[in-house]
Amino acid sequence: MHTMEAIRHSLVRKVQGKRRHEVLLPRKSRDDLLQHITTPNKEGAVDMLIDQPYPPCLKFDDHLEPITLAELAFETHHHNRILRATRLATSASRHGSAHYIVEDATGADLLVLDFLPFPHDLVLPPHCQVLIKEPYLKIGQDRIAYLSVAHPHDIAVCHSLPSPSHDDTHSTVLKDAGNVEFKAGRHAIAFHTYTRALNAPNSDRILEANLYRNRALTNIKLARFDHAISDACRAMELDDESDHTKRGKTLLCKGRAEYALENFVAAVESLEQSTKANGTKEAFEALSDALARCSEAETGQYNFGALANHLSPAKPYVDAASFLERVSVKQTPHHGRALFAQEDIAFGNLVLVEKSFCSVFSNQDGGFDATRYEPGRYLPYPMERAAFFKAVLLKMHHNPSMAARVSDLHADLPKPSTPGTLDYFHIERLTALNSLGCRVPKKVDAEPYPFARSYAGKAVGSSGLWIKTAYINHSCIPNAEPSVIGDLMVIKATREIKKGEEITISYVNDIDYKSRSRKIKSSWGFDCSCELCTAEAATSSEDMEERITLRDLITEQQLSDSSLDGALEAAESDVDDIEATYDEELYANLPREDLAHAYVRLHRMHLRQRNFAEARNALHKALEAHNIKLVIRDQEVRLLDSRRQIDPVTVECLLGLANYYHMTANEPTTAEQLRELAKKFYLVLNATLHGFHKITSSWSQLNAQGRGGKFQGIF
Repeated sequence: MHTMEAIRHSLVRKVQGKRRHEVLLPRKSRDDLLQHITTPNKEGAVDMLIDQPYPPCLKFDDHLEPITLAELAFETHHHNRILRATRLATSASRHGSAHYIVEDATGADLLVLDFLPFPHDLVLPPHCQVLIKEPYLKIGQDRIAYLSVAHPHDIAVCHSLPSPSHDDTHSTVLKDAGNVEFKAGRHAIAFHTYTRALNAPNSDRILEANLYRNRALTNIKLARFDHAISDACRAMELDDESDHTKRGKTLLCKGRAEYALENFVAAVESLEQSTKANGTKEAFEALSDALARCSEAETGQYNFGALANHLSPAKPYVDAASFLERVSVKQTPHHGRALFAQEDIAFGNLVLVEKSFCSVFSNQDGGFDATRYEPGRYLPYPMERAAFFKAVLLKMHHNPSMAARVSDLHADLPKPSTPGTLDYFHIERLTALNSLGCRVPKKVDAEPYPFARSYAGKAVGSSGLWIKTAYINHSCIPNAEPSVIGDLMVIKATREIKKGEEITISYVNDIDYKSRSRKIKSSWGFDCSCELCTAEAATSSEDMEERITLRDLITEQQLSDSSLDGALEAAESDVDDIEATYDEELYANLPREDLAHAYVRLHRMHLRQRNFAEARNALHKALEAHNIKLVIRDQEVRLLDSRRQIDPVTVECLLGLANYYHMTANEPTTAEQLRELAKKFYLVLNATLHGFHKITSSWSQLNAQGRGGKFQGIF
């Protein structure tokens, strides 16, 4: 593919600005195109070409001059022109985009809608006439010409032709035909059929109200919730107010659409009116759900465990409201906009809970990966969740009331000057810079940390866009930690956060400074200047190289320590050597993660030799290296506030201390407090206790083996 793309670029230079007859590229017949589009795509991997950015056309249709397919020139934007053509019935998905065939009086061509990952009859119904603004004719690697449309507003359906079975254009006949399509699950065709019925001559208000109500229900099925509300309101204007059954049904439809848009207060109002109108069980259940969401949004009270228990690969989405009362977006002097605390937030408490604007999971049709190509950049690179940004774009397109909140996020491309107009390239960059990973929920209690971002050691494989969360800036020593339950973002405080303090999370969890810096720069385009990065940047190259060497050595030794001979001395030496690479002044009150890992290994060596007091001291030192300040005195455990670093190692260190105080020091009260603190740390990382028992059982086994049996570590 790499070579083929280079060849295509060479061909582009030769044909740009020329028509077919000028470059001796024969035009494909209609039959050839039909055969091409119906031939199965044999390529295992998806290749996606992201074009050079160009803006959407903002001109009105009647301000554009008509052009035909035969007049189009290759690799040219035909500015101030508009193409009218008819879509043929055949369509396919190739290279992550929807492929169609269109024709006019001068011939036929392929049409590729870049903003669609798969063909959808809602956007282009079969046999419809389409208008394409400022058409762009391109040449593919196979030397086949195709029309490319990137922006959803650059194409419009101008007329949906009746199929042979629906040649009667009377509104009643069309309504019945739409009902048949709706019941068959062909909601896009039902939508267009109802629309034709509404456009047909009709003087029957009740029939018109029924059509708007039916189309509102159809719009909900198509996730066009703004349009569903509009149609429901129009139906109520036309309805006979004495018909309580229909009014209740319409209000239920309106309330469900408002619920889907997370307008829960409005949903409650509509659903209360629906229950009063005809009081169906469905309306009361919907009202109960809406009231529960209002309570969550106001109080921040959730049962995350119960939400997690209902997840599955087939049902990865959570039914819950966002809780955003404790945070607000403000401008910073040097880092753009950011999220700030509106009140004091205690360690372990919720900072926010946010339902994703859009999520695509790797086990879904839109969850495929692709190899991405850009003009002028011959080196291809992998693009995970390649269709994710298209899902975001389509949701914005179908629900304009939600689009402004997304468009306002940071992107390194300008957004369109006209409100409501969507730019394919702008949204692609916006999602790349603001999306976060999430996991397909599978056997959520089978492993530790099923909802933590990256601690399970596996690629997350799925993507989501959380609008408020996207305003949170990065720090390598953050004050908050995110976890994701399905598509629900849960962020908790890792320490005390004061009112007015900026909220930060860590975008990457790489221990190595250079690797971490490269990832941040390549993915988000900035250099981190947090206190930890500043200290590491000021550390001498000799100390950094020594630290890396010792880190690799400790990792290797932890895998190969099979005898006691020399292991304890080696572990003690490693602690001293790594500690020497940290300048006391530079790293004052900062985490020292490599030192923490060295102490963890030292703990294991002491435990193997049954030096239990020394093993306990090593765990204390490991926690101190994470800047976790514990005071244990008179069977009381106190956690002092600090710029601490919380990760799975800290949880397991606390459990190790709990086991020591329970089994060796015979202080069950202290042990229980340490276990509760370990749970609190775990909940900060994972939001629920799912998988926690896997760690506690491993620690019990570890201590039992350290006391008598053959030693097997868990780190």
